[in-house]
Amino acid sequence: FPYTTLFRSVTDSLAYIEKQFADYIKYAGLSPQGKRILELGPGDNLGVALKFLAAGAASVVCLDRFYSKRNAEHEREIYKALRERLSADEQSRFDQAVNLTDKVEFNPEKLQSVYGVSLDGFADKLASAKFDLILSCAVLEEIYDPDPVFAAMDRLLAHGGSLVHVIDLGDYGMFREQ
Repeated sequence: FPYTTLFRSVTDSLAYIEKQFADYIKYAGLSPQGKRILELGPGDNLGVALKFLAAGAASVVCLDRFYSKRNAEHEREIYKALRERLSADEQSRFDQAVNLTDKVEFNPEKLQSVYGVSLDGFADKLASAKFDLILSCAVLEEIYDPDPVFAAMDRLLAHGGSLVHVIDLGDYGMFREQ
């Protein structure tokens, strides 16, 4: 089954977020500083987006066609633990994106989550929006017809921008013993 933090410990969830973020930085060879980022298929938490914002991204929009089941308090605990691992400067940027005082409240100028819309529909709706970086992990292999998806990314990508996609060809445990 796709990765979810819903049934994972805070420690395991943080390890997944940290690895995903580190892989994007390492293998793409990029700096998030000042970038406008579109994350496709963030799943049941926005931890990777928060890591990008803490690292200096200007803004992140998380787009998912489906809304994942969540546990709001567990999600808040993950974000609080994620914040504790950051430097003082990173914590300051993190705090500009999210308030964790009583519940999780995102600052829409820094972090937005959009659900229930296809990438193509999103691109049509926000024709003037441009992103410096469009990324995904374990999303593209689920796309039946990739041509409209790549055309939409092309419309949304700023001149000189980058696409970074991690393709997961795992079998979700269907063909192996658990």
